[in-house]
Amino acid sequence: VYETTITPGSASDFKTITIDLEAKAPGIMHYTAVLTHLNGEVTYANNQKDFFIEVIDARQKVLIAGRSPHPDITALRQAIGSNMNYEVSIDLSGALSQEKALTYDIVVLHQLPSTAFHVTMIEALKAKRIPVLFVMGRQTNYNLFNNLKTGLSYTATGSGFNQPTGLLNTNFNLFENSETVKSDIGYYPPLTVPFGNFSYKDAGQIMIYQQIGSLKTNQPLVAFNDDNGMRYGFITGEGFWR
Repeated sequence: VYETTITPGSASDFKTITIDLEAKAPGIMHYTAVLTHLNGEVTYANNQKDFFIEVIDARQKVLIAGRSPHPDITALRQAIGSNMNYEVSIDLSGALSQEKALTYDIVVLHQLPSTAFHVTMIEALKAKRIPVLFVMGRQTNYNLFNNLKTGLSYTATGSGFNQPTGLLNTNFNLFENSETVKSDIGYYPPLTVPFGNFSYKDAGQIMIYQQIGSLKTNQPLVAFNDDNGMRYGFITGEGFWR
């Protein structure tokens, strides 16, 4: 798997060789380092050394759960799955068990909760401090969502939908956005967000505000919250696959 030429600088020389080996599968890997034999060596017994490396699958397991197929779910899977450090699974059964959900490092809920069953599952995630990203839309049951007390709540003011674009919050302080995000966010296509008001307890954790036409609002489009060690993310509209 690797070969190089070493030239000793003296009769007693010490060299360190750094080698990058591809870890193709988890488990115990057996390697053998071998030096070629030179004329005049007293013994060849020390020209070979066996060693073992344990390869651990340290990828973060991400579950995307939804009630029905949606292009947003495909977009999420492709975006997250393009990073080799993440392993993505999809569940569209609408009946995700607590036992399965609790085996993941983070859970993305697309338009869930929609039934009381989902609330029980989300409460189990909360108890285990497994981070949850909510993607809201037409199928989200907002009464059930408000009962979760995630730090974000919603009050409807009509039955229609807005089409807001994104406005970056310059006071957002959880992490640094790339220059590409800062310059391009205003040009992204709008999301579909229900008429109403979102109440949020910490405006500093709103990453992107809603902008409706030329009207800049204080309503969140993308936000985050840390509630006593339980981390939440929120995308308050659907259609970001565009």
